[in-house]
Amino acid sequence: MKVLLASPSVPLHTILPERYRRRHKLWSWLGDEKPILGVQPPYGLLYLSAYLKRAGHEVSFRDGFFHDPATMVEHLRREDIRVVGMTAVSYHWDKAVATATAIRQALPDTFIVVGGAHANALGAAALASAPVFDALVHGDGEETFVEIVDRLAQGTRDLSGIHGVITPEWTGPERAPIREIDDMPFADRSLIDLNDYRPSPFYYRKLPFTAIIGSRGCPYKCTFCHTEVLTRIRSPESLVDEIVHLQQQYGVREVVFYDDTFTLKKRRVVEFCELLLRRGVVISWSANARADSVTPELLRLMRRAGCWRLLFGIESGNQKTLDRMQKKETLGEIRHGIRITRESGIDTYGMFILGYPGESYEDGLRTIAFAQELELDYANFCAVTPFPGTALFREVKDEPGFLGYETMSMFDVSYVSPDITRAELQRLVAESARRFYLRPKYLLSRLSPSKLSDWEDVRRYGRGFAMVVNDFTMRV
Repeated sequence: MKVLLASPSVPLHTILPERYRRRHKLWSWLGDEKPILGVQPPYGLLYLSAYLKRAGHEVSFRDGFFHDPATMVEHLRREDIRVVGMTAVSYHWDKAVATATAIRQALPDTFIVVGGAHANALGAAALASAPVFDALVHGDGEETFVEIVDRLAQGTRDLSGIHGVITPEWTGPERAPIREIDDMPFADRSLIDLNDYRPSPFYYRKLPFTAIIGSRGCPYKCTFCHTEVLTRIRSPESLVDEIVHLQQQYGVREVVFYDDTFTLKKRRVVEFCELLLRRGVVISWSANARADSVTPELLRLMRRAGCWRLLFGIESGNQKTLDRMQKKETLGEIRHGIRITRESGIDTYGMFILGYPGESYEDGLRTIAFAQELELDYANFCAVTPFPGTALFREVKDEPGFLGYETMSMFDVSYVSPDITRAELQRLVAESARRFYLRPKYLLSRLSPSKLSDWEDVRRYGRGFAMVVNDFTMRV
């Protein structure tokens, strides 16, 4: 059966503020037509495609960053496709509803299924809020969606009996998670052109670039995160096999691992690195880590095997906030982990949350100062976002400071706690990049030969500098 997989129509000009979309002489000189900020494909849909094709179905794909609802409708009509699978995060939920509505109005008989983080978090409530969808998938979606399409191919829209699916007539029980994720097919990148996508400037070194999902779940229970606790981890052999596949099929030169914590099991990381070296696989790669999960020996091996950057969810420079977030990590552990990572020659990237409940404006300034103290290579600061499915959301969703799903983005404020004003939070976010990136000491550190090894590094730092300067000059 023919299936269209689609992300909501969200044209880039609607989510990237003008300061990020401007083209100027520096940008042209750098020879880059892509947006300054990163755009990545919806990898969840690429996994769905792999499962659908393995089950004998025919799949096409439309990324809402590049296609409006009219072009999706035209594709559906031209190819005579009657089933659409759509994914949506919370801050694009309204766009998903609008896209589905346009399809429904033009092609009333189309069966439209929605999944993704928002649907997974809210379940039946999400479907009730958007009756334009025929069904909602929650939990691991691959096997569930294949069963839905199989049922539709048999000529019936009755989905009763299918686990992991919700319709107006049927609420299926939870589907058992896919435990042997080594058995999952690789994400189907044949649907996309990797050149259509570009990471943000400080997120890559080499192109073509893509992401690998090496695990699902995270055993930690940070209050701001909706990742499931059940953790399933792919083997080192599976990861290396996918890297080789990507190199041979798509000429990929760099990958990032989207595991919540790649260094969760040190033995697995050691085996992965040793396997890369033993098989002679040369690849630039990066990953996410906790500062308390790295050792000097592990970091040196990772560096030898091609790791150039680790991203750390540091979140705050205030211990009281880390405790409230249930990070189970101390400022001292963070200082130590960042220091030994830097000493190993691996770049460090810190993620920080501003405006968490209980934090004042002065607490936010301490977080920015902590990022400076750590001498990170890169840092990202954003206002706290209470995503559905998190303990934080359950805590604040009924407060007057929660401003709704439509304000959820990296550019906006979606929640203002009683401990800070909206103006103060916006000022913190606006000042954070300037205070971190425009320090003379930091700028001089970027001019070392190790940081500017080739022309691509020059272009990346040019893009990043333009982003920071545009951001500051447009906000002040």
